[in-house]
Amino acid sequence: MTLIHWNKQLEIGIPFVDTDHRVLVNLLNQLHSCVDQREELTVLDSVLSTLLEYTNYHFRREEKLLEICAYPLLEEHKDSHRLLEGEVRDLCRVFRYNRETVKSDDVKAFLNQWLLEHIMGEDVSYRRHCVDNIDARTQATEMAFLVPTKNLEDLRVMLVDDSANFRALIKTILHAVGVRNLDLVGDAQEAITRLTRRPVDIVFCDWVMDGMNGSEFAYKVHQMALPTKVVLMTGYSIDILQERSTQTGVSAFLEKPIQARQLLEMITSTLREPIGV
Repeated sequence: MTLIHWNKQLEIGIPFVDTDHRVLVNLLNQLHSCVDQREELTVLDSVLSTLLEYTNYHFRREEKLLEICAYPLLEEHKDSHRLLEGEVRDLCRVFRYNRETVKSDDVKAFLNQWLLEHIMGEDVSYRRHCVDNIDARTQATEMAFLVPTKNLEDLRVMLVDDSANFRALIKTILHAVGVRNLDLVGDAQEAITRLTRRPVDIVFCDWVMDGMNGSEFAYKVHQMALPTKVVLMTGYSIDILQERSTQTGVSAFLEKPIQARQLLEMITSTLREPIGV
């Protein structure tokens, strides 16, 4: 269930800030859905990890913008950021200690606090100091999450996973860094059919799925002789996956819960050509 729908009232008017805020709102909505649906451990942990990573990244970009613009309330804004970061870390820590203590209402309250108090309150207050400072906006925008967005626009990626929440998370991460050619599939056989019609550069495929598992999927892709790399994902340790998989057609393994930077680094290393700088 989507808790908050993005709308014009949430926009600050500074493109990279609005883009980051939209990513964070998507992640918070996904977190709420995972908790509400009692999603499996690795998916919920992946959403929390990504939320913490992207929160830190966004705050660093925003603070750079405010520094260049000589925003008079910069230190107070930084203090607010540290408090919000601490709350996200606490949420991660509490979840990993005892997932049952993270309640849907707590996530909803945190999301409302973020939106109403920070984005629509504190962030709106700096708008007039920064909106017309093109140089400051450019410098802050150039602080990439990991790789420059422009180099990922033509990359073709497929995700095969039977968890709708995990598919939504990967979509949020990859769209945030500029991947536009993304195919999300919930069934391995359907993925094979789509690859027959339109091959992609890289497929991330869950190992444990009903019907065809990830190892069988990778073998079929190998038999098709496609120019496609297959990365298997698992909630087990990679050692166990390597031991149980035939590894035929498998380019790499990625252990769940995933982190956003880990996912992007895997794309870079698997394709064997540096993406960005």
